[in-house]
Amino acid sequence: MATNNSVNTTLSSQTGTGSFVGSTSPTLVTPILGVATATSLTFSPTTGGIVGTTTNNNTTAGDVGEFVSSVIPLASAVSAANGTWINVTSISLTAGDWDVWGNVTISNNSTGLTAGSAWTSIVSATQPDISLISFISVITASTLGQNAPNLRYSLASTTTIFLSAEAFFSAGTSTACGGIYARRRR
Repeated sequence: MATNNSVNTTLSSQTGTGSFVGSTSPTLVTPILGVATATSLTFSPTTGGIVGTTTNNNTTAGDVGEFVSSVIPLASAVSAANGTWINVTSISLTAGDWDVWGNVTISNNSTGLTAGSAWTSIVSATQPDISLISFISVITASTLGQNAPNLRYSLASTTTIFLSAEAFFSAGTSTACGGIYARRRR
């Protein structure tokens, strides 16, 4: 019995049913979504499909890049008792992975300031471990400023994050102002 061991490798001459015609540039049709028309769809395989904005707008709540902040200006500064933990302001963050940071300025109506600290925490007016705070010490001053360290908060549900501070002074009265900021990481 004779066998045929040859294989036809000339695909360009094949036509009809079963033939494949490929293209490296597919034709995209603009979908119509209700009354709005989508003009482009972008997907980045290098970022797992996450695409940032290319303009100065804000992302939708719940999306990567969401930004939340609260700022207390000097005119609305909160009173600070000597050596007492205080909340300067707070924000409410929904479930997710957040980067949170802040800044605090402590002012004194004399030059009695000797030290101050700032931090963020999920516990109201309670200082966390010293490794999680920013502390500054001076001989005497009327104003101290420091940044609350940038910390990651991985939240399972909506949680309040506090920007807190502590002032040490030998004379006068003190107040604290500043801001807390958060960006959704993922």
